[in-house]
Amino acid sequence: MGVSTTENAELAAYQLKDVAQTWYSQSMDSRALGGGLVTLEIFKKAFLDRFFPRDQREDKVELFINFRLGGMSVKRYSLKFIKLTIYASSLVSNASRYVTGMSEEIEEECRAAMLHDNMDISRLTVHSKHVQESRLRKRYKEARKARSFESSSFKSRLDVQDKPKFKVFKPSLLKFLQELQ
Repeated sequence: MGVSTTENAELAAYQLKDVAQTWYSQSMDSRALGGGLVTLEIFKKAFLDRFFPRDQREDKVELFINFRLGGMSVKRYSLKFIKLTIYASSLVSNASRYVTGMSEEIEEECRAAMLHDNMDISRLTVHSKHVQESRLRKRYKEARKARSFESSSFKSRLDVQDKPKFKVFKPSLLKFLQELQ
């Protein structure tokens, strides 16, 4: 945006609220005169040390590393993956990290798609979503077809078994029907 790192730090500080704003004011007041300008890197380090300790950051990185698709949709996986990249941006150098946590069938499709030069994470998330939806539609059609086949097969077996029963009346049933009339 064409702003210096000092202006960037001031903008970040301006957006602080409540406890964080109080912390910033106190830390600036206690900063020695002539300590130099506060750059964004200095601000980020101080802020993270105060509000997001190293052990918590390491826990988030571990969560990112072990993150898997599991039973969630690709859309939800993509959103959570993007949120977790904040904590492990150095690990997200390419799209292969994105597909590592997916199911084998989706991962295979995505790895093939990654061979294209213009495939980045945003395109890969859309592609993986389409792959999952396509697989689900295919499974649904196959299941519906199988149910239809089983139903028609069962019905035809019933027709073959039941036809003689309805065509031939037992004498006791015939007597009962005559009494009703």
